[in-house]
Amino acid sequence: MEWRFIERNSLRFIGCCATNKRLQDRVTAHATTRSAAIRDLWVAAITNVLTEIWHHRNSCIFNNIPASSRRVQSKILANFFECSILMKITMHNRVEDLMIFKNFQINPRPAKPTRVLQCFWSLPDLDQLKMGCDRCSRGNPGPSGAGVILRDHTGNTIGAMSAGLGICTNFVAELLAIILGLEWASDRGWSKIWVTSDSQTAIKYFASDKVMWFINSRWSNIRKNLTIKFSSVFRKTNFAADTMSKRGANLPLGTKDTFDHRPSFLAVENPNTCYFRFS
Repeated sequence: MEWRFIERNSLRFIGCCATNKRLQDRVTAHATTRSAAIRDLWVAAITNVLTEIWHHRNSCIFNNIPASSRRVQSKILANFFECSILMKITMHNRVEDLMIFKNFQINPRPAKPTRVLQCFWSLPDLDQLKMGCDRCSRGNPGPSGAGVILRDHTGNTIGAMSAGLGICTNFVAELLAIILGLEWASDRGWSKIWVTSDSQTAIKYFASDKVMWFINSRWSNIRKNLTIKFSSVFRKTNFAADTMSKRGANLPLGTKDTFDHRPSFLAVENPNTCYFRFS
């Protein structure tokens, strides 16, 4: 009787999960808002349950071993314990997480406290142009776009640009966004520019004057006529450029969409607002 129950219910679920990708996604989606430890535990639960029921079914049919849900449960818990030894990530400091670990007889993981950082968008100097840059890549590599925002010392948006970059990597898109922005600002007559980006690596490359070969000639021409300051910023204070870069990812390679004002769809950072970053 016990085996008939397992065969009738559990194996039907195994077959559905194995053949239906949408059902797999629905099952795994239940843990997307949980901590990293619970998400890993959830994936391990799905894998272990399906595997052990399938192995138990084969033992019953081919080895004539009596069906036992208790034996399946004990093996699943043993597998959970082995998986927990390899887990190196953290859990949330919540009762729900603690109860899940307790029910699976697994030692709790360290709880990582949430850090709250205050972020501000600062105005440039009187004769300086502040240029926010960002990239959007749908894949790495994948279709990419660049976004550039130009703002003066009063905070007014005097330029916004989206550019299609074609297929490239995230880092190449970050570099090209800065190059395109500097060339555009130079063409508009600005000589003192403050470049900001949420890519620390890209900012470090330009600040140290060590750029990649494919933009070396363009960079050499740019720095001759410009006084440039580089700063890395948090993404929370670079969302305007991010918006423009997402539009650029939809543009063909080499195509630019430029504005000499703040477009109606664009929200920009407020210098009098405190933004928060959670990590």
